Amino acid sequence: MPGYRKHFIAESANFRRTVLRQPWRWLHYAVSLALLVFRRISQTLRLRLRKEAHRGLKQWPEWLDSKPLPAGEPQPLRFPSYAVRGADSRTAELPPVFSAPADDPETALAHHRFGYCLAAVLQDKAAAQRAARQVAAWIGNAPAKSEPAWETYSCCERVVNLAALLAIHPEVQGEIDPEKTRAFFADSLQWINSHLEYYGMARTNNHILNNARALVVAGSVLGVSEAVERGLLIFTHMSRSLFLPDGFLRERSSHYQWIVTNWLFDTLHFARATPALAAAAVQALDELSSLSRRVAQASGALAASLGDAATHIGDISPDAHPALTLERLRSLYPEALTTPSDVPGRMDDWLLFSKGADALVVCGFPASYPIDYTTHGHSDLGSFIWMHQGQPVLVDSGRSSYAANATPRIQCGPQGHNTILVNGVGPLAESVLQAGRWLPTPYAKAHIELAMTAGGFRMQHDGFARMAGVGIHRRTVQLADDGLIVEDMIEGVADAAIEMFWHFPPEFAPDDKNLTCIAGAGLCLTVESGAADARWQAAPFAAAYGDEQAAPALCLAWQVTLPCTIKTVFRVSPCAE
Repeated sequence: MPGYRKHFIAESANFRRTVLRQPWRWLHYAVSLALLVFRRISQTLRLRLRKEAHRGLKQWPEWLDSKPLPAGEPQPLRFPSYAVRGADSRTAELPPVFSAPADDPETALAHHRFGYCLAAVLQDKAAAQRAARQVAAWIGNAPAKSEPAWETYSCCERVVNLAALLAIHPEVQGEIDPEKTRAFFADSLQWINSHLEYYGMARTNNHILNNARALVVAGSVLGVSEAVERGLLIFTHMSRSLFLPDGFLRERSSHYQWIVTNWLFDTLHFARATPALAAAAVQALDELSSLSRRVAQASGALAASLGDAATHIGDISPDAHPALTLERLRSLYPEALTTPSDVPGRMDDWLLFSKGADALVVCGFPASYPIDYTTHGHSDLGSFIWMHQGQPVLVDSGRSSYAANATPRIQCGPQGHNTILVNGVGPLAESVLQAGRWLPTPYAKAHIELAMTAGGFRMQHDGFARMAGVGIHRRTVQLADDGLIVEDMIEGVADAAIEMFWHFPPEFAPDDKNLTCIAGAGLCLTVESGAADARWQAAPFAAAYGDEQAAPALCLAWQVTLPCTIKTVFRVSPCAE
């Protein structure tokens, strides 16, 4: 694959040309950049002045009561039971919890998050005993609170993973000293409460929901109803912003959709087991119950569209293999994946379309770009996953790692998706700074439209208009009886270099004798495009965090005079045995 730097250089060069053509905007851009630099310097100084470990830029939510949480009265710990289905039969079927390289920071954090408990909750007593003994060893030699293991998110994962293990396998509770178990939950509860990952409404992401979940779980286990109430109030308040009306998390990731669905149903399960909740907590619980029905429909529709396919849109969480995330939902909370009678079509910014043996999955964007909040989405406007007879044919590259190296940058960029580039830049502006993220407007501003059609979907945007002489881009994707038809129309009055990428699963292999053919999983495909240049490349593909496979990607290129229309036809048939 071409290096990601090529696209950064093209974006930066185009911005400089745009600025030179628009001297009346120089002051505006200079002020915007100065404010960005000022914020960075200010944040750096604040971080240096804050001596307390893991305090960072966290702040107490201005809408939340700051009354200290009580320690709770000594009483037996309570772990609400589950009706786990077929736990003893799943030992050999579950994927690994974590498989990143040893030098990936997430590898060490997985141990401190009790990731081994995730699989153990769905396995037999022996697996649960091994996990409980690992927890006991960790508690007996816990790291100092200045260590990375005590960052709030990791602390929350520990609390819930252990509580779920002991709730589902009560027979292993004796593997950990009861007083040490109590002290673990009590200490973790107070730590999380004093280190909430809140940075203001605009800069707070899904982590705050994990904080809320952990407060509810620890509070329920310890019998501290005030903690349960606080967790419910936080989850309710933040979910109004973080979830969209139809139940999708706004962060544009299929895996994180299922991750946070687990969090929501964990919260409900432990909160409902807590007696004598205050009126505010009961009201919040009712609101979350209503939210859970919408989220279950969204997560269920997404699972029905993708099945157990090893391709995922947006970032992939390091906390669990996507297959394990889904299996946990199916086993612990079968109601969390509502199976639709038919594919619902448009839900929030997602489009789920099926016709016969084929399905399309699209994660769109809000109507206006840049997005003013953090997401786990990628630069993938116009991209989609194509499933044929339950088999992925066109895939998303996923994300192998959160490390700042070339592979994840390729996977997150437009060249890692089934999309189009004009003069080396993607449909939407990327940062014009290498160190930091700066999307200056109006340069980066774009308007986006996404709509279903009778046979697929239609997308339109003006993101390419940041280049002189380039106008609106329209992409129409239609399922056909024997494949797929993609039509790209680009308006403008300039000469342009067009690149188009098509990503196939790792098990597919191009035909050495015919550049337009590829086969795999019992399917044969031909790609008709009329491209002046067509070449196959090895692209990085991830089915889970830590996974990195070489997958075939077809790169098509044209030199055109705008306006132009490019039609790409995919024909699929069973391979001859």
